[in-house]
Amino acid sequence: MISPAVGWGDSERDRGTKWQRHKVNSFFALFDPLGLCAFAALCLLLAEKDKSGGTLDLRKFVLWIGFLFLLIILGAVGWFFAFMYEGEVPSASLQPLPEYISKAQKLMLTAEDRKRGLRAVRLSITQGGKETVLLDETFSYQGILNRDGVHRVEKEVFVDPAALKLAQGELNILLKVWDYSRRGEGNLAGLQHKSIVDTVPRPFALSAACTT
Repeated sequence: MISPAVGWGDSERDRGTKWQRHKVNSFFALFDPLGLCAFAALCLLLAEKDKSGGTLDLRKFVLWIGFLFLLIILGAVGWFFAFMYEGEVPSASLQPLPEYISKAQKLMLTAEDRKRGLRAVRLSITQGGKETVLLDETFSYQGILNRDGVHRVEKEVFVDPAALKLAQGELNILLKVWDYSRRGEGNLAGLQHKSIVDTVPRPFALSAACTT
């Protein structure tokens, strides 16, 4: 059984979205054609005469402008590839992590990636070679550089031994979170926890042990 998502408050999510939009817009504003033309025209006016009063060599000036523009382009390309192929893994947590599961247990799953955004979240239980998927969700890529995509998720997941038909004994809880980095299928964060299913009432277990 999986409960609905418990996400950011509207105000906090709006602030995060506006901050990302401001950062991206500020970056692309550097390459506004009108801004570059205005900058070049201003430089031409300032460079009509050098310090000695003579005329500045226009060819050298054009070379300097071209060199500066090339540096800006190379910097933008470098920043773009560094951002698209960043290697920071998402954060993933699952609370609490019970040592024993004797009845229906509520777990809070939290996943976050501030840079590229979340691609997918998967939570499963493995016992005796059998895998039971509790949560498997994929998030779409939205907006420029995924600035409008999902960057944080909080979910309540219930582990009910009776409903899931879990046997007595050990099981593995596995959480995987992927982001939208271009490195393969994205950066992967993994969390694994071993727990023991024990739904047998203790008085019954003790009396059974005494009779044997």
